[in-house]
Amino acid sequence: MSKIGKKGAVYIPKHVCEQLGIDENDKVLMRVEGSRLVLEFIPDPLSLHLPHV
Repeated sequence: MSKIGKKGAVYIPKHVCEQLGIDENDKVLMRVEGSRLVLEFIPDPLSLHLPHV
């Protein structure tokens, strides 16, 4: 469970970010489906082409 912070900020728990490989300043797509808020991780296109170190 998460809380809504100042200015409507949504804080994703650390363990969820770790499971999804999401880091600070990564981008997510938000959409509403019925009464649900859906967040979809948007990978950086440049990181898809660089070898992982």
